[in-house]
Amino acid sequence: MDFFKFDQLITPKILSIIYLLLVIFCIVMAVKTGGTNGIQMICWIIAAIVMRIPFEFVMVTFKNNEYLRRICEEMEEKKAE
Repeated sequence: MDFFKFDQLITPKILSIIYLLLVIFCIVMAVKTGGTNGIQMICWIIAAIVMRIPFEFVMVTFKNNEYLRRICEEMEEKKAE
C-alpha cells in the first residue's frame, strides 16, 4: 500500500523512460537526416543534449526530496537512541 502513501514515487521512473525514448527518437532522426543534410544531423544531436536540461531540473527536485527523507530518518534514529 505504499502507492497511496507516496513513499515510492513513480514519476522519476516515468521521466527516465520518456527521456530515453526521446533520445532514441533524436538519434534515429539524426541518422535519417544525416545522409541528406549534415546540419540537420548536428541539430538533432544538439537537441538530444539540450533536451536533458529540463529533465535534470525535475530529477534534481525528486533527488532532493529523497536525500531530505534520508536525513530526516537518520535524525529520528539518532533522537531515538
